[in-house]
Amino acid sequence: MQKIDDEFQEHKAKRAEEEREALLNWYGGEVVSLTYEFPKILRYSLFVHSYGLVERVLLQVASHYRQTRHLELSPSDLRDNGIERARTYLKKVALVPFPDIEPWQDITTLNLIRNLIVHNEGNLHKSRVKECQKIECLAKKWNGTVSIEGMNIEISQGFIFHALDTFNTFFDELFANLPEE
Repeated sequence: MQKIDDEFQEHKAKRAEEEREALLNWYGGEVVSLTYEFPKILRYSLFVHSYGLVERVLLQVASHYRQTRHLELSPSDLRDNGIERARTYLKKVALVPFPDIEPWQDITTLNLIRNLIVHNEGNLHKSRVKECQKIECLAKKWNGTVSIEGMNIEISQGFIFHALDTFNTFFDELFANLPEE
């Protein structure tokens, strides 16, 4: 930020008033990008990548049980997608214990947030009241690290730590109860 300010001051001294105004507008846009947009992109990216790892591991666990138990039906044969596909397969096909408790409920809300980020750039249509309520409930629980601002999902610096803790808690519970094979 200091470098941008120094460059601005240097250029400002050399320009006519009209050019100074244009320069101010350009640098102002750069400051907005660096202080708001860039951190938002990084947070979104880190979250989506982390969530993708969770989904991939769950589907690998489902595939593992298919192979070790020689099950005909594969996870991809199910109608569900992503984490719900893995959950359904593990519970109803592989018949292994699955922790449907609190961390899982938070993960289903994180699934909603992930889908809104990936498929709709974090925008939430106001007609999706149920989704808004789920996100607002998580926001209260996680002390505002996620919020809906003008129908746009905002995640703060602390959000990813909550998400990672939730993923870890869930996997601890899942793996502690899975039968060895």
